Amino acid sequence: AVQNILRGMGALSAGELAGERMAVPYESKEQEDEHSCFSDNTLADIVGNARGIRLAYTADYEGVDGTSLSEVVAKLAPEVDADLRKQLDNNVAAAEALPAPFDQVIVGDDEHPGRAELLALVEDLQDQGTAIAALASSLGLEISIEI
Repeated sequence: AVQNILRGMGALSAGELAGERMAVPYESKEQEDEHSCFSDNTLADIVGNARGIRLAYTADYEGVDGTSLSEVVAKLAPEVDADLRKQLDNNVAAAEALPAPFDQVIVGDDEHPGRAELLALVEDLQDQGTAIAALASSLGLEISIEI
């Protein structure tokens, strides 16, 4: 179960969210490559995905009690847990700070602040995926993530 949780977190961080949902439209500058090109809901999707990755680790679900993966890791490797929680929190905050509308961010020039923020978040989510894979490895688990 832990392997599946970490695989899902890592794959969504590095491959799906950072790669398919953000890097592809960043590179192509095509609105058709935007994740929610018809509903114009891409920013909400990005924020929701970043929050979901964090929730899978912290289990901070309202009305739900139990031991989170974060609590287990904190007992085994407190620094690893603290570092990953910081990455998760920072990436959620960065996603929430992306300017709207997304389709205008991707078509801007590379010096546009929103476009720079988007690229930084792509790179940070890829790093987060790598950190999740390293955590899995330190627990004796093997996961693959695609960047």
